[in-house]
Amino acid sequence: MNNYEFITVISNYKFYTDANTRQVIQQQFPSKRQREYRLSSSDFIEFLNYLSLYNYHTNSKKILTLLSKKYLNIGNQIIK
Repeated sequence: MNNYEFITVISNYKFYTDANTRQVIQQQFPSKRQREYRLSSSDFIEFLNYLSLYNYHTNSKKILTLLSKKYLNIGNQIIK
């Protein structure tokens, strides 16, 4: 995680991104389980836009469902 930057916390997930490789890490805490995703350029920008527009007073479950359906799905997951 040397090249990753912390972006935000939503519910019990921390999000880190690496802009050079367009990768996202979704880390669940306190268990520290994480999943890594690689997005296309346009999806990466849209993903960051959704996170920047996220209002902490809105329903966090709704935004997590939206992100997981559109961006953080099995098709974009990096399997190691």
